Amino acid sequence: MPTLDETLAKIATAASLDERVAEIRRIPQHHGTAEHLQIFAEVARTLYVPHLTPDFAYVHGDDFYGQAHFESAYEAAYNATS
Repeated sequence: MPTLDETLAKIATAASLDERVAEIRRIPQHHGTAEHLQIFAEVARTLYVPHLTPDFAYVHGDDFYGQAHFESAYEAAYNATS
């Protein structure tokens, strides 16, 4: 049975995404369920987290977000549904 470090190394050095997925799918065959969380967390931390980038959404001023528009839409919904 491979050690945790050996499993992580095989996943990290996989030549393709398909091979990486195959290595991840082998985890239950080589490790007990108590180790799964640690392995998956380390895979995420080392292989995926470094590639995450912040994605900020900016909401620019627009009448759509104003009180008058809300009241108009609310009144229309109220009248349409009685």
